[in-house]
Amino acid sequence: AWLSGASLAVAQDDGNVEGFAYDPKAAGAPDASDPMSDACLTGTVSLGEHDDLVNALAVAPVSTSVLASGSSDGTIKVWDLSAAIANRSVNTYAGHIAEVNGVAFGASADSMVSASSDMTLRMWDRRLPEEKACVGVAHVPYSARCVAWAQDGISAGGSSDSDLVLAGLEDGTIVTLDTRAFGTPLSSELKHQASVQRIVSATCNGHAVTASASEDCTVQVNTPGAETVVHTHKDYVYGLALCSMRSQGKGGGDSTAVGLVTGGWDGAVNLLDLEL
Repeated sequence: AWLSGASLAVAQDDGNVEGFAYDPKAAGAPDASDPMSDACLTGTVSLGEHDDLVNALAVAPVSTSVLASGSSDGTIKVWDLSAAIANRSVNTYAGHIAEVNGVAFGASADSMVSASSDMTLRMWDRRLPEEKACVGVAHVPYSARCVAWAQDGISAGGSSDSDLVLAGLEDGTIVTLDTRAFGTPLSSELKHQASVQRIVSATCNGHAVTASASEDCTVQVNTPGAETVVHTHKDYVYGLALCSMRSQGKGGGDSTAVGLVTGGWDGAVNLLDLEL
């Protein structure tokens, strides 16, 4: 997870979250043809409180120093990397009885949703004491593999509140939930032929975009009023992110376009122009 343009956090199988500073011009770094060489990364912090694999990371949209991690130990931990002692979690949330596969912040660092193999999604209010912070539980028919809080404003670089949450399930279904009545999903749609591993949702240049990645080796991109666009990898697709990118404008000058980055177990990382 990118904390900023110059730092990132990496989830690890040993239960740690490792923080790195990124500098492509660091001493010993290669040229721009290999900007992700180890020489570009310097370790900054090690967050080691989980007792099992770390499966998910989320960065608060209004404070890139606030990070949440979800683990196979069934807990969600929140870290404030700007704190004097950054390698100690500021909150631990327990309640799931199986591994936590996904976690997402709302428009602030106060609200979170988590997805678990215990076939539930939980909504958390960080303004409450940890033992009372779970303010909603939604039951789903299969393991919940990922979750995304719908957010606006990617083209403007900001976010705004949305009441809707999207969750991907092990059977390929995507469910929609309303945080104001969290217990019962609003809708359920079978989108993939295997487990949904990642969802992103945003408003890009005035267009609502939802993209999902799956173990059926596909990425689906949906915009209202348009046909679903399917991109294919040769193996499971686990990585998915929206980004801004420069493109050639119709008048010949540069313009800002919306891109989608996909990563699969086939070793391919693809950058797709959504043409919005």
